[in-house]
Amino acid sequence: MQSEINLNNAYVGSIDYDKFSKTFDYHIEDDSLLADDNVQKYIGMIQRGELRWIKDDIR
Repeated sequence: MQSEINLNNAYVGSIDYDKFSKTFDYHIEDDSLLADDNVQKYIGMIQRGELRWIKDDIR
């Protein structure tokens, strides 16, 4: 599953989740203001159920 990361309606990267290995991976655009630390923080929040990351996720 993949989800886009947008800041101010502009694409800055994506987060991917592999169902089989149960791991997250991400991509950040080169000219993005988003840093690796930010994405790691968001992935942690997703894993703890603090953020919905899929449109139909009902957490």
